[in-house]
Amino acid sequence: MASKMRDPAASKELLLQMTEVGMGVMAIYSEAIACTDRPSRKARWQACLSQAKRHQEILSDLCQAAGIDPNEGSAGRTIARHLNESLLTSMKMAIAIGDTQTVGKVTCECVLLAETRRQQTWALLGQASCMAPGPLEEAMNSRVQEAAIAQLHQLHQTSDWMRESWAESLGLPLIKAAASPKDEAAG
Repeated sequence: MASKMRDPAASKELLLQMTEVGMGVMAIYSEAIACTDRPSRKARWQACLSQAKRHQEILSDLCQAAGIDPNEGSAGRTIARHLNESLLTSMKMAIAIGDTQTVGKVTCECVLLAETRRQQTWALLGQASCMAPGPLEEAMNSRVQEAAIAQLHQLHQTSDWMRESWAESLGLPLIKAAASPKDEAAG
């Protein structure tokens, strides 16, 4: 059966970059867990790290179904790795400053940036899944939806924490943010 994908090379590149982004997200969550002094964030980020590991398993399965070596390198993957390393370096720089508020703000911001990139790639994969050939489309649909929704929730929560960290350091009152899509669906 011929592939419905318009550019299989672009789809392969997306999967390879997603794999690298996911590896970076796991490293960033590990660092964030070590950086935070807030038990609620630590617990949430530990759960997010577990979920990121599960999403990496899904990506590995999807690569296998598409006949792609998930360890293969590419120029885009190298750039994604560099972006991940930049975020980790930023977190380590904040730790070196020694101010807990700075560490909290930078950590939330780095997690937010990493989650934004990850969520965007999963959303793109969701759009591309309808163009995948038969068995690959079936493998992608439910798993991609699950991952994209979970990541959107994480994105909203981390955005709230970043805003709270800044408000706290500026002496501003905390304002509850609007509910995330996952919260609205549950309510």
